[in-house]
Amino acid sequence: MYKKILLLLTLILFSFIVSCNDKDNKEANINNRLQDDEYITKIVESNSK
Repeated sequence: MYKKILLLLTLILFSFIVSCNDKDNKEANINNRLQDDEYITKIVESNSK
């Protein structure tokens, strides 16, 4: 009985950690895209001069 409860708690904790990590990755991806957009804009502006 105790083993089943322990296993369940471990699974809940693991899924919570994974979901938090996934959220951080999404935020990082959004920031990277914004930086890429700024970089591309600068290149285009410098080429059009």
